[in-house]
Amino acid sequence: MTVVLPQMKRTRVQTQTRPDEMLVSGDLRLRRFTLDEYHKLIETGFLQHEEHVELLEGLIYLKMDWFDEEELRRDFLLQTTYPLRRFSVDEYHQLIELGILEGTPRIELLDGLLIEMSAFTAYHRTCVHQLYDHLSERIGRRAQVFMQSPITLADQQTEPEPDVVIARSRQDKYVYRHPYPDEVLLVAEVAYSTLDSDQKIKGATYAAAGIQEYWLWNLQDWQLEVYREPMTLAVGYAGYRVRTVYLADETIAPLAFPDCTVRVGDILPARLK
Repeated sequence: MTVVLPQMKRTRVQTQTRPDEMLVSGDLRLRRFTLDEYHKLIETGFLQHEEHVELLEGLIYLKMDWFDEEELRRDFLLQTTYPLRRFSVDEYHQLIELGILEGTPRIELLDGLLIEMSAFTAYHRTCVHQLYDHLSERIGRRAQVFMQSPITLADQQTEPEPDVVIARSRQDKYVYRHPYPDEVLLVAEVAYSTLDSDQKIKGATYAAAGIQEYWLWNLQDWQLEVYREPMTLAVGYAGYRVRTVYLADETIAPLAFPDCTVRVGDILPARLK
């Protein structure tokens, strides 16, 4: 049942279907800025004149004639057709404080890019709630269990919102900030339409951050994929050494809480037709 995987190397993928889509990953969509939002970023000093950027079709581009080729071709996990202005975690928080990211759809920061999160389906919601309820009840006060709440991966320019997170307990209950990688004991995502990016993009991101365990509830194949033993060997290499698939009649427990067993079929909703 346990499969040892080769190293996961980041590779450039050709642009998918939509000619206006800058991301090379087909099931992710970039959040685009309005002209008023762009002007607000300039007026508030968020964007500086010396950055040499411009707004085209809602995306903030780097003016290529101001940057050398090496800088423009940095090895990002999320590659774009043309170089875009990326954001640090601190800048992402500033965008939130400025009110730029209010409303729908929900946004998360991945590899310095603002990504629109997919809408919830009933299947997704059911799986998330059942997993959250199960873990919360059995773990109790030994750790903190969050549902659809951010974690901060500053080194990866990333602040995703996993469906479920188990984090080490803190006296302040993370009231002032989100959990950091060394405080995260497990992340879980539930995926159907975003399965490819959750396997490749999210998996590589969590591994690069050193998160020890990643559960991916795969609603396409009706199974749980458990990723363990993160490895980051060199620039461009990140992934989990071990991937184990669990079917509906099998049980699994988090590494940090071996007494907290989960029967896969108790979490997955009625099978998709």
